[in-house]
Amino acid sequence: MDELDFLEIPWEAITGDRANVFKIELIRELSDSHILFGKTATALANRIDNDDVIFWINELNNMLLST
Repeated sequence: MDELDFLEIPWEAITGDRANVFKIELIRELSDSHILFGKTATALANRIDNDDVIFWINELNNMLLST
């Protein structure tokens, strides 16, 4: 994933089934009044030392750090 080449430990790229797990968790945490509710999010990376996750939000054409 070229756009994440800047990541260093403690960050690691997320792929496959793990990305879906983080996406489902994000969806569960958002209320219907949240600005990201209903937006398409793709988990890209997570920190191995805490629960921070970087998501790509398609409709915003930008990344989001979820802490």
